[in-house]
Amino acid sequence: MKRLIICNTYYQLIMAIQMKLTLFNNDCVDAWLSDNSNNASFVCNRLNDIDIFREIKLVEHKIKQNVLHKITDIINSCFAGKQELDIDFYDEILFFNLDYQLYAIDDYYKKCKHIVTWSHYEEGILSYERDFITGKCLKLTRKLRIMVGKDDIILKIEKYYCMFPDFKESNKEWEFVKIPSISLNNVELKNILKYIFDYEISTNPYKYIYFSSPSDIDGNSFGETELVLKIAEYVGKDNLLVKMHPRDNRNIYEKHGLNIMKNSFVPWEVMCLNDKYENIVMLTTLSGAFINSSATIENNRKGIFLCDAIQSDNNYLKQNSKEIKKMLNKLHKFGLCKNVKIYNQEKIKLKQEDKR
Repeated sequence: MKRLIICNTYYQLIMAIQMKLTLFNNDCVDAWLSDNSNNASFVCNRLNDIDIFREIKLVEHKIKQNVLHKITDIINSCFAGKQELDIDFYDEILFFNLDYQLYAIDDYYKKCKHIVTWSHYEEGILSYERDFITGKCLKLTRKLRIMVGKDDIILKIEKYYCMFPDFKESNKEWEFVKIPSISLNNVELKNILKYIFDYEISTNPYKYIYFSSPSDIDGNSFGETELVLKIAEYVGKDNLLVKMHPRDNRNIYEKHGLNIMKNSFVPWEVMCLNDKYENIVMLTTLSGAFINSSATIENNRKGIFLCDAIQSDNNYLKQNSKEIKKMLNKLHKFGLCKNVKIYNQEKIKLKQEDKR
């Protein structure tokens, strides 16, 4: 079998590597990595140095962020002819994010009468019921394609790859394929991830690590910065380390004198596999990073979701909070993430005596 796995985030890349080492160990697998995450070009070059995928390709997305490019993408996707593409003929293509390039591939394959299996895969445990959440431009593209008689990729999906098939409630018509869990004893995977992210094991002098969300950079601000500053004031700046989101280049917290994780672009899953990070409390409002690591990797670190600590009518915050609570309850029933809690002012507090 010849497969292509399209990766839009580093977590997706980790899933792609895990699938190549397990499910697709004897198959020919290529991977595309977008430049949405910081240092993507460096990671891509590192992957080219080692023999995991037959080919690894960096896909540039950042240059297509302006309105003109988006309009051009919509027109090309809906009304342009089936252009020639420089792409191999794959038996299966796996993706998480819906994107214009998928439509171009599908149109080209249809023109060439090539049959491919389209498959979806997980982007973290909180993604299971977030299939194909897109912006207005892609929603418009789907509608226009249907109007002009072109196919919809979503209706062609046959398989869904994830680590917890029992947790997937929707799209039961798909064939669910279990991705083997990540083990702390998987030396091969650990070494690969350490190399491609140039990660060095380090000591952690901080009591708390806060995981920032992409809300501000994605236009869904709900007051996260103000919350982090309050936490720093309460527990002490010297006790708090902020891990920036891999797509966030801002220095907003540094301006306020907070400690920033220097290698924030490295996925938390990579750090958990290689560092102990014992006796820390993980904090976040909406980031799924530590719930992913706690559920998929053999560890039971303490974590607190602070979504209920913000009083806001922000729909993004409310919707994500609802999904987090639902998934966490489900994980607890399966005996997972036992030490990950939802902030409750009466039961869970960042105590002053915890300060160092």
